[in-house]
Amino acid sequence: MKKQIILNENTYSNIVGPDGAGKDSAMAIVIPQLQNVVLFREPGGTIEAEMIREIILSTSEEKRKELFSLIHQTDILSRTRNLIELAQKEYLSNNMDMMEVYLFAASRSETNEKVVKKSLKEKKAVFGSRSVSCSMAYQGHARGIDKNFIWETNMKAIDRLPDYEIFLDIPTEVAMKRLSNRTGKQDRLDLEGQEFHRKSREGYLEFFAKGHFPVFIVDATQSIGKVAEDILTIIEKQN
Repeated sequence: MKKQIILNENTYSNIVGPDGAGKDSAMAIVIPQLQNVVLFREPGGTIEAEMIREIILSTSEEKRKELFSLIHQTDILSRTRNLIELAQKEYLSNNMDMMEVYLFAASRSETNEKVVKKSLKEKKAVFGSRSVSCSMAYQGHARGIDKNFIWETNMKAIDRLPDYEIFLDIPTEVAMKRLSNRTGKQDRLDLEGQEFHRKSREGYLEFFAKGHFPVFIVDATQSIGKVAEDILTIIEKQN
């Protein structure tokens, strides 16, 4: 019989990991065993943040331009709007890396205010997929954008850091093999080369070493069932 974990109210945690680590597969097992919890993903989590997600991951320039226009017609926070305007300027200058920095922060702004803070106020736990650590790993370490700038941009966009994070760690070679076997549609990040994914893994580990919040590392080369079991054990111990 599967265990049922009632999460303590007012706790906020995330699961992160390199592409190919198996986050979605593991969470499909974990989520049904959690109670009193609000779930979300980054980028995404609200209608507006999901639109921002599409802008980031789209492989169609026509679709991206359309979404940039539509997002301004939605009910977004003023700080989110400012970040989107900055992202749009970078996009028009063909600076896709800086566009990503601002858009991830914009999505995080919406989610942090409308999902994380709102749910915690209602005495519910919050469990997210991805966080600011992803921006530090992907945009900072892998793309080489100034990490202090990324951190400061995100700290202006969010008011609540996680109480702890779970990192699914996997050697880059193994992750790349998994990505190459994906049969579904691949997005912009999936299509990046091995060096990018290697650097993003390094970026996670470097960021976590700074100790902004507690991090628990799970060996993602294990079976999905064992990975899910390890995640549940961590959550239960932190509860």
